[in-house]
Amino acid sequence: MNYLDYIIDFERVNELTVNEKIDKDRKDSNGYGGAVFSFGISRKMLKEYLSIYQSVNGGGLNRKLQDDKMEHIIKTLHYNKVLISPTDIRDKKIDEILKED
Repeated sequence: MNYLDYIIDFERVNELTVNEKIDKDRKDSNGYGGAVFSFGISRKMLKEYLSIYQSVNGGGLNRKLQDDKMEHIIKTLHYNKVLISPTDIRDKKIDEILKED
């Protein structure tokens, strides 16, 4: 699997990591509810996965990560539309063309 085939969609990263309602609720209540806790875990995982992806993609020290672990990380990020493949871009363009008719 070529790690360079993917593009990081930073707009999607922002969608997944910034939730004004949860952040506001956390400030108002000074506590952690279930939604805030799970959102925090999701943010942490996303940050960790992107960090691993970037370190491997940049040729860093984690180059020796097991292929199955890296494949899992890429599939997870791709499934959540954080990583975009060339086929995703093509499919989006095709969908836009079909919608115009």
